[in-house]
Amino acid sequence: MNRTSAIVVNFHLEVNDTEQGHYGPLKLQLTLHPEEPFSYTSARALAASHNFSEAIQIGPGWYDSREPTFYEIDPAGDLDKWVHVREIDKQAIKRLRTLKSKTTTARKTTTVRVYFYNVQQVEKFCHSLRGSKENWIGNFQFYLISPTLVETLDEEWESAESDSRRNSRRSSRRISWDCCFVEGALYLSDRNTEKQFEGKIELLDMWNMYQQHLTFEGISDQELHSTDLP
Repeated sequence: MNRTSAIVVNFHLEVNDTEQGHYGPLKLQLTLHPEEPFSYTSARALAASHNFSEAIQIGPGWYDSREPTFYEIDPAGDLDKWVHVREIDKQAIKRLRTLKSKTTTARKTTTVRVYFYNVQQVEKFCHSLRGSKENWIGNFQFYLISPTLVETLDEEWESAESDSRRNSRRSSRRISWDCCFVEGALYLSDRNTEKQFEGKIELLDMWNMYQQHLTFEGISDQELHSTDLP
C-alpha cells in the first residue's frame, strides 16, 4: 500500500525471554516512513524484544544504514551494545572492532548484533565478505528473524491499514505484542487481534555461511527457510 505520510507506530511489548533471562514491558515509538516497508518496522520491534533493556535507545533507522538501529551506552559513556536490523555495509561493522573506551586506554568490548529478516540480506552480506581470509566477524553475533513470520506480520499490517483507511486517516497506531522466547522458538501474541504467531530468531554461523557462499555461489532459500518453524 502506498503511503504519502509517515505513521508513528507505538509498540507495547511484553517480553518473556526464558533463554536470556529478560522479562518485562518494553515501549517503543518507531516512525514508519512512506517508502519504508512494515517488514523493517516489525523486524525492529522483534529485535528490540530480543535485546530487552530499559537502557535501549533508538537509532536513526531507515535513512542511515551505517548507524545502529538500537544501542546502549554504559555508565562511563561508552557504547555497550550496537544492534543493527537489515542488510549492513561491511565497513560499517568493521570499524566496531577498534572502538576505544572514553575512560581508559583499553579497547572497548561492545556487544554487536546484526539481525537479518530475509534471505537476500544474508546473501548480500556474504558477498560483501569476499576477499576476507580471516574470521574477523567471529566476535559479532548474526541472527535471522523468521522470514515467514515477518511476511505474515506485514500482511496483517496491510490488512489492518486497508480497514482503517476506509474509515479515517491515522498518523499513529498502537500495536501490542506478547513476545515469548522459549526453547529456540518465538511465540508472538497480538493483544489487539488475539491472533497467535510462531517463528524464531536464530543465531547464524555467518563465517560458515560465507564459506558456503564461496563454494556454491549463493545460499538457497530452502536452506535459510529451514530455520523457520513448520
